[in-house]
Amino acid sequence: MAHTGQGVTGEVITVDLGATRIRVALVSAGGVILRRAEAGTPTSGHSGDVVANRIGDLIASIGLSRGTACFQAVSVSAAGPIDSARGAVVSSPNMAFGRIDLVEPLAGQWGVPVYLMNDARAGIAGERWLGAARECENAVYITLSTGIGGGAIVDGRLLGGWHGNAGEIGHLYVDSRYGMRCGCGHEGHWEAYASGRSIPAFFTRWCSVEGCNPEAGRDVATAAALFQAVRDGDHCACAFADELGRINARGVSGVTVAYEPERIIFDGPVARENASLLLPQIERYRDRYLTVPSLHTSALGGDAPLLGAAAHAFDLQGLKF
Repeated sequence: MAHTGQGVTGEVITVDLGATRIRVALVSAGGVILRRAEAGTPTSGHSGDVVANRIGDLIASIGLSRGTACFQAVSVSAAGPIDSARGAVVSSPNMAFGRIDLVEPLAGQWGVPVYLMNDARAGIAGERWLGAARECENAVYITLSTGIGGGAIVDGRLLGGWHGNAGEIGHLYVDSRYGMRCGCGHEGHWEAYASGRSIPAFFTRWCSVEGCNPEAGRDVATAAALFQAVRDGDHCACAFADELGRINARGVSGVTVAYEPERIIFDGPVARENASLLLPQIERYRDRYLTVPSLHTSALGGDAPLLGAAAHAFDLQGLKF
């Protein structure tokens, strides 16, 4: 139920800033996405300011005019790392700019408060509000997308961290055999093996080490093509999927002992589109040192970060939702 004070609409603009796409939405206090737009994330320009400008243009494209904002806040969920104190994305391994200022330029454009949070932290907030983590005091959200990220609810509290980056689980160390180098510059990180961007390179390295080759003429240039090869029964792709399952299980095992969640919710295109291939392998290989959490795929259609960013803004604005 929206707050009914004078001038309060109970609506906020939310932004999901990823390495590949930017999405914006106007979200009601009832969790309804009223309008939305999206575009590619800029990969070139004089500075990271082009990203804030693209976001502003997307907000305007859904029929909202600068200087006459009818919403209460802008809440941005962004692929990290973020600097929450300075309102910026900093040193992202998956974006083209070393620094992307967001809070100050967007506040200047729209004249409303602007909030910034890590996108996977927003994801678990969205799942807690309207998804698979409702009424769950201990849950983790894992996004398998261009990169890998996580957000955690522990004992009913949303973890933030020193600079807002608690849950950067894509940089958990999961392997010492294949030597895959992460975008952050280090080897062995989960993101370097199992993110959408990294899976094809990991497959190439795995084939070299294991002496395995896919069927002649088989397209294996993308993660989607590799998963299709698994569905088609390609022997090499299926064997690789088993090794990918071991890698994912190492990551999930690390998450389990770090946070001891009751539920783990997977999101991101890689997870949503291939859950039937990924989750059984994780279930098969994950450690059972602690009570194992149940595994779920998000039912929010990729909108968990948008909804979680909205919940964050409603909370900080003191609006009922």
